[in-house]
Amino acid sequence: MFLRTPEAVRALGVRRDPADRPALRAALSAPDPAIRAVACSALGWQRDAAVGPWLRDATTDPAPAVRVAAIAALAVARDVGAGLALADRLDDGAPPVRAAAARVLGFLGLAAHAPALRAALATDAAAEVRAEAARALGRLGDATSAPLLVEALTAPAACLRHAAAQALGRLGTGEAGAALQGRLDDPDAEVRAAALRGLALVRPRDALGPACAALANDVDPGVRATAAVALGRLGGEAAQAALRRGTADPHPEVRDRARAALAQSPR
Repeated sequence: MFLRTPEAVRALGVRRDPADRPALRAALSAPDPAIRAVACSALGWQRDAAVGPWLRDATTDPAPAVRVAAIAALAVARDVGAGLALADRLDDGAPPVRAAAARVLGFLGLAAHAPALRAALATDAAAEVRAEAARALGRLGDATSAPLLVEALTAPAACLRHAAAQALGRLGTGEAGAALQGRLDDPDAEVRAAALRGLALVRPRDALGPACAALANDVDPGVRATAAVALGRLGGEAAQAALRRGTADPHPEVRDRARAALAQSPR
């Protein structure tokens, strides 16, 4: 007999008792997709790759919400053997499923599937999927994807530009510095902040001036605060001077970040 409600499945799952696995596996076949989705999550909470084969099967469930839950549970279970099942979902008809598959491929460090992620970044019709592919490639350290990420920095969707900036910061390749500086005038504040964080990681020689300008002139206090943190990491006399000026910023968060960066910044 199936567990009758999602709440009953959840209550069983939080116990994380291996003895409950047969009941949770049976719930994967329940008529109600809400029960099947919670059963996926509950099996993931076991944090044991031994449940991976059941979850991999669930990635082909008829309901997109169940497929997403199964993919997320594979991440929680740390099932590094799920690569093929996840890569197959990059062709799923539902964008949230494709996005989840890209995210988990990166989370699990499955670098063998970087080519499939590069294809998703280059060609997927959904910006959310391309964004997750970008983040995954950055997490995997896939330097081959750098040209695609640079191109994605100019995509119409802000979520994709943001993800590309994050990924380029992780990669730290030669072309990343100039590309990230080019997004410091992006119309989206989150993208500008991501570009500054990336520059602090890549540390190109000519990043100091643009970061100082962002601290002094950006209209968004969150971006100015991020610029202060970046300048603290970049260091140097010019950074110190800009941070001292930043301690007089009209916004308290910017002032606090500038003071903290001054205390930590290499001279």
